[in-house]
Formats: sequence, structure tokens, C-alpha cells
Amino acid sequence: MVKADVRYGRKHRLMAGDIKDMKKANYECPSCGKTKLKRKSYAVFECANCSAKIAGAAYAPTSKR
Repeated sequence: MVKADVRYGRKHRLMAGDIKDMKKANYECPSCGKTKLKRKSYAVFECANCSAKIAGAAYAPTSKR
């Protein structure tokens, strides 16, 4: 867990830390299959291997729903 810049409340600090971890993580690219998909901006992900650009959820390429 990454330390977050959130005050007042353990639940909010944990949620903010989880979001920071999701933003910095590498994901599997649906085009080439390698774990090189990285978040570039809000809901935009780009693969470092094949340069594919994918629109996804805010912090991860797919949503939990």
C-alpha cells in the first residue's frame, strides 16, 4: 500500500492508497498480450510494446462492474 495524502479516516486513507497503486500498476495488453499497458492520462492506457492506445476506466483498463 502506498501512503496517501488523505486526512481523517482510515477507510479513506486505504481507498486512496489502493487507487494510487492501481494508477501505477502495469496491466496486460489485449492486443499483444504482454504486461506493458500503462496509464497515460484519465482513462487512457498505452502499451509500451505495441503502442496500442486503449480507453478504459478511470484508474484501470477495466472497471469492477
